[in-house]
Amino acid sequence: MKKSDTDQYNRQKGVFDFGEQLSGGSGIARTRHLFMPLCLLFLAMTLTACGGGGSSTPTYKVSASAGSGGSISPASSSVASGATASFTVTPDAGYSIASVEGCDGTLAGNTYTTGPVTADCTVTASFSLNSYTVSTSAGTGGSIAPASSSVSHGATTDLTVTPDAGYTIASVEGCDGTLTGNTYTTGPVTADCTVTASFSLNSYTVSTSAGTGGSIAPASTSVSHGATTDLTVTPDAGYTIASVEGCDGTLAGNTYTTGPVTADCTVTASFSLNSYTVSTSAGTGGSISPTSVTVNHGDTTNFTVVVDSGYVVDNISGCGITLLGNGNGTPNTYAYTTEAITGDCTVTVSFVADRAQPELSYQAVKTFRFTWTDIPGATHYRLLEDPDGNSGYTQVGADIPQGIQAYDHTVSLYRRINARYILQTCTSGSCLDATPVIVDVPSMVSAIGYFKASNTDGANGGDRFGNSLSISGDGNTLVVGAPGEDSPATGINPADQTTNSQFSSGAVYVFTRDANRDANGAWSQQAYIKASNAEGVNVPTLGWEADQFGYSSSLSNDGNTLVVGAPGEDSSIGGINTPGAQADNGRSKSGAVYVFTRSGNTWTQQAYVKASIPASGENFGISVSISSDGTRFAVGASGQFSGNSRVYLFDYDGANWSQQQVVTASNIDAYDNFGLAVALSGDGNTLAVGANREDSNAVGINGGATAETDNSMTDAGAAYVFSFDGSTWSQQAYIKASNPDAQDYFGHVVALNADGNTLVVTATGEDSAGAGINSGMQDDNSMTDAGAAYVFVRDAGGTWTQQAYIKASNTQAGDVFGGSFWAIYGSSTLGLSADGNTLVIGAPGEGGLVSGLQADQTDDNGGDNGAAYVFVRNGVNWTQQAYLKASNTGGWLGITSAISADGSTIVLGASGEGSDATGVGGDANNRNARFSGAVYLY
Repeated sequence: MKKSDTDQYNRQKGVFDFGEQLSGGSGIARTRHLFMPLCLLFLAMTLTACGGGGSSTPTYKVSASAGSGGSISPASSSVASGATASFTVTPDAGYSIASVEGCDGTLAGNTYTTGPVTADCTVTASFSLNSYTVSTSAGTGGSIAPASSSVSHGATTDLTVTPDAGYTIASVEGCDGTLTGNTYTTGPVTADCTVTASFSLNSYTVSTSAGTGGSIAPASTSVSHGATTDLTVTPDAGYTIASVEGCDGTLAGNTYTTGPVTADCTVTASFSLNSYTVSTSAGTGGSISPTSVTVNHGDTTNFTVVVDSGYVVDNISGCGITLLGNGNGTPNTYAYTTEAITGDCTVTVSFVADRAQPELSYQAVKTFRFTWTDIPGATHYRLLEDPDGNSGYTQVGADIPQGIQAYDHTVSLYRRINARYILQTCTSGSCLDATPVIVDVPSMVSAIGYFKASNTDGANGGDRFGNSLSISGDGNTLVVGAPGEDSPATGINPADQTTNSQFSSGAVYVFTRDANRDANGAWSQQAYIKASNAEGVNVPTLGWEADQFGYSSSLSNDGNTLVVGAPGEDSSIGGINTPGAQADNGRSKSGAVYVFTRSGNTWTQQAYVKASIPASGENFGISVSISSDGTRFAVGASGQFSGNSRVYLFDYDGANWSQQQVVTASNIDAYDNFGLAVALSGDGNTLAVGANREDSNAVGINGGATAETDNSMTDAGAAYVFSFDGSTWSQQAYIKASNPDAQDYFGHVVALNADGNTLVVTATGEDSAGAGINSGMQDDNSMTDAGAAYVFVRDAGGTWTQQAYIKASNTQAGDVFGGSFWAIYGSSTLGLSADGNTLVIGAPGEGGLVSGLQADQTDDNGGDNGAAYVFVRNGVNWTQQAYLKASNTGGWLGITSAISADGSTIVLGASGEGSDATGVGGDANNRNARFSGAVYLY
């Protein structure tokens, strides 16, 4: 009967569940709970009421029976007909339900539910004992058997654990067992489980033992079964491995490798003491004995060396050989001993003819002369030089053949102040060094080149030879101007050089060096050059009114094109080679320039150049500068007598010269002396111009908006840089000193290096007492006219900056470092190498009485003797390298200076020198021709 039918039946019969809801008329559920007494009473009444008039539901007995290994409960149950009954079936530990049957029931887990019971019936449960699987697992190095087995509940089983050869049982775990020997017995098995066996590889000890004379390492080591090990066998010094045995090994070099180790074992090494052969070998010129000897390790042995007459031991080497001394006093016999012998070795002795020892003398011009006595056994000689005492020795020139006993070495004197030299005496096999010769700096004064005019004259105010200087790039052509020379001659090498009727007409002298001649004859005068229209004055005291040809000069890099200025020349006709111009004298001191060229050894005048519109007092030619290739030159016209200042540029097209452009200062003013100094870069594209009497109070580069128009600082001076863009010149920079002051005359001299990126400007009237590089005393004014120089550099963008402020190392008032004594007269006291890294600056007023190189700089007891200072740049840092004096101190040394392109030759002019010598290397020790002038090469 369905539950819904049963509920309906109960309601009809007036039977209610204890928790049934009763519906009231209002629809609101009301729960009536009928307590047990009422229920019992109600049941009794119902049974009574129904006694004879109805029927009851039958019940049946369901019995339960369990076999061995478990139980079923309850043991029985009374069940209404058609109802079901449930029983709980419980197996004992280790058992499982095998079957439950009867009463058409079904088993779910441990609950057996009958079908609808319609009669008495019995439920019977049976049980079976459990069995489990014991599995096994073995790691590397052995096995465990069997792989698996079935074990009844609570039983144990034995497993056999077998390690492989070289392995040991490490552990056996699982199923709560125990290991006895190789048998593992599980505990009582109550579930599936696994037994796991692991094994460890055996290891053995390899011990070592070494006899006297060496060692074997390590002393012992642990080795795994079947593996090998390397042992290092080290004999002591002087011993050799005699044998190594044990553990079935083999020896390779110093390594002993055992065989596969399967048990503890020992390796034993033995050693034997070494003995060696010492051999000897002797070259030509002597002998060594004995020829060979056997020596035990660590012992020494002796040899005797006999040197043949005329030879010396050149070298003995090998086996740590050292000299004991003369062999029993026997001439040319020497005893040697070895060091402790540790291997076969050979003592080798070589001999050379006795070495030559040179003597050094100092020869003009710039020449070190080495002389020595020839060695008959030599094949050649070599001269080695360390130029500064720090650079190391390198050979000078080629090998010198045997038989020659002198060598002249032309040097840059100021770069050899710390030089050292070695002469090697060589045979076919080796060279033997002489004792080093160290330069004696005071004696170097004899090597200073001393140049005089071929027609030296001190009359009528002096020739002032050395008033201008120019040198070729290779340093082999030198031009010297003498604007006070008085000859009436004209042209190249005129016959009459001695007549003195045209005072201060001026001359130029060309000297050349022949490298194939010895020191004294290497330099000679090649040409004596006069203007094609040379003119002087008839009254010596009016020499400043004369042409003064040679007042300025400039030489191309190859030395073949020469430009000479004559600022006092008087022609009024402008242009280049203009007919009739040279004979004219209509514009006093308008000035002229002359161009000469050389072919071979012959000089000719190529051009006579005037300003396009000559002006009286313009002094065209007071300064000149030519490009390296000789195709462009600049001419300064300072206008010191007219107030008109400008600079002219001229170009050569391969056939003719032409005026290219005229440049003036951006703040042009009368009597600024713009053009008193000019410098053209080597490439001809940068021009520097000095205006030493410019009056602005500006400071530094391009000085500000109103700087150029200011005139409040009289004669402070300025410099201007112009650049060429391929067609036109334009002003690039207006440059003032970093410490401008009145009468400093900044711009008195200017110099540019080859690429135009380094500029040097002097201020001859600067008054600071500072000394050296970048002195902190720029604002000091306690030493009148001490003088200073300033270095400026240009970057790739065309911007100029000051790099250095340079003073003499022995600054004194009146030294006019970097200039001359007269503000209106130009000079060329600067020499700058092509790379801009070597700079020479003259100080014609310096008063030291000393002479030569690196003399006492504190001496200031003379008059205007003059000096020069050499500075070098490393990166951006300048240092003073040398202090130069004349060989015959006196005469305004340094009033002009020049330097070769590589800096190896420095030339200094002393236009006030007074010797009556002529030519190269004359007698400098007299004062018979005052202001004749001289030039010095370093």
